[in-house]
Amino acid sequence: MSKRLALENIGELQQGLVTAVVDSAIKRALDDIYQRPFLDAKRKVTIELILVPLPGPSGELIGVDAGVQVKDSIPPQKTYGEILRVSVTPDKDGRGVITAYLNEPQQPLFNQGNDQDAAGKSN
Repeated sequence: MSKRLALENIGELQQGLVTAVVDSAIKRALDDIYQRPFLDAKRKVTIELILVPLPGPSGELIGVDAGVQVKDSIPPQKTYGEILRVSVTPDKDGRGVITAYLNEPQQPLFNQGNDQDAAGKSN
């Protein structure tokens, strides 16, 4: 016996694919919350049911195309900015050409994994 389309069975559309798609979006939002609990921004999962009438040759309704669109909204991952050293040199026409240089990696304050102090003596 056919089921009437209702909230409790929307996940069964496309042989259950809708459930998998919705669950995946929810998992992405929850994973982001777990990875960045200090970020109090909202994570959103929007589930939109789309129904399109299918008319027959005489204009009579013969069916409904039912689908689901799932959108998730997770705050972007950002890093702090890094100030780069620049140089400006003139090109052949006298216009300035700007070049930015990556910073050298910083040396660690303590030498990890080595039992020698800064003077090279063993402890």
